[in-house]
Amino acid sequence: VAVRVIPSCSEFHCADISSEMLRKAKQKVKEMNSEAECKIAFDYLESAQLPDDCSETFDFIYSFDCFPHCDTHTIFKYLKEIRRALKSDGK
Repeated sequence: VAVRVIPSCSEFHCADISSEMLRKAKQKVKEMNSEAECKIAFDYLESAQLPDDCSETFDFIYSFDCFPHCDTHTIFKYLKEIRRALKSDGK
């Protein structure tokens, strides 16, 4: 999904609860040949908490195939974190 979204972004942050999926995402982005002029960051999430410095930072956040691997309480924590990380007019 990231390789399809990155060309539309000036900045892209990829976070995952799976170090293996994060490694695969990095490889796919590398294979893109970096034609997009986009700042790209990758973060491994060891807990249901986004970095403290990302409050009201993002215009758009999406999750793909992550929540089915989490229990209900963890999903709720992530949704609260997503709300915190979105700008007031973010989606």
